[in-house]
Amino acid sequence: MTRTPATTTIRTRITATAAGLAAALVLAGCGSGSDEASGAGRGNDGGAGDGARESTIYQFDEAKTADDTPFAVSDSPVTVELSGELESALPAGAQLTVGQYTISAKAFETGMCRLDVETVFANGGQDTLSAPRERGGGNPHEYVMSALTKDRRYSDATVVDELPSDEDLEDDGEYITEDFSKMTFVDQCSEDADDRFLPLDFLYPGEDGELETFADVDIAVVGGTQSGSGGTTLFLTGDTEADVTPAGEWTAPDED
Repeated sequence: MTRTPATTTIRTRITATAAGLAAALVLAGCGSGSDEASGAGRGNDGGAGDGARESTIYQFDEAKTADDTPFAVSDSPVTVELSGELESALPAGAQLTVGQYTISAKAFETGMCRLDVETVFANGGQDTLSAPRERGGGNPHEYVMSALTKDRRYSDATVVDELPSDEDLEDDGEYITEDFSKMTFVDQCSEDADDRFLPLDFLYPGEDGELETFADVDIAVVGGTQSGSGGTTLFLTGDTEADVTPAGEWTAPDED
């Protein structure tokens, strides 16, 4: 018998934009040309069901161009982080609250998808993001979830000791572990690469104490792989406040 994780319920729900299970043809022509995106991989536990599979690395390199072609990965966890070059383009004195995210996803035959997010905080980011503020909810776990996902509201999120199994998921469920390090989101799968399932932010405290976004990534979760088989494909479209030199190097944004 499957054990239901210990929970503490919080309360208001947000549904990410999505609709229905996508056909394989929407996967053509995006980002990577193989079922697993090219790029260095490294061992990572990823999300539920990924075990010790290697994680593909996404470092916002695609954001240097203006063609908006998403980065595509099928049936593999993805670690989202800033490259050393991009991190060096942070505004002077800025301290990021997140070092990296590792995301993994699963599409079900019902047309629903789950997205697991593991967060590695940096520079005391967990304390910074869980502190009370005007936007973001009414408790530390809501504050963290809201900050990391562009001020979405999560009053119905459930705090758990461990992320739930597939069998224990609820429709439109939102879960976060007690230690803030892992989250799971359940919603309809994205229709295509442009149908955002979830955004994630790389934030830093500004001079006035307000959280500022330095980089962010929109994630679409589509049923099926790039080769047209079953499985799940993640599409990532990144953006950053950093500027790009004519030679293609990241540089700190101009101060207004």
